[in-house]
Amino acid sequence: MEDIIPWELTDQWKTLSDALETPVLTGEDIYLLKNFRPLIDIHAVDIVHSDLATAGGILETKKIGDYAEELGVAMAIHQAGTPVSFMADVHCAGSNSKLPGMRTP
Repeated sequence: MEDIIPWELTDQWKTLSDALETPVLTGEDIYLLKNFRPLIDIHAVDIVHSDLATAGGILETKKIGDYAEELGVAMAIHQAGTPVSFMADVHCAGSNSKLPGMRTP
């Protein structure tokens, strides 16, 4: 389930995540790792769903993915932009073996 409530309501996300068997995710409108940390730190979501175009770019998306992976939270890159941002997402996901679910060739 995606974006059920505003991402700022970390404690409510934790309550939902613990109560549901269906994975919950948010993050497409969160800017910078510092704003993802509260959700990741307490496993308030099952998947962080950052958008490279709004999270702070390729490097910031990598930082978010690395941090989530360290704490056992999955990541799925969100994309709802232009063909240029789509290709940036593809390149980021394809070249970053640290993003959860990505494998090094």
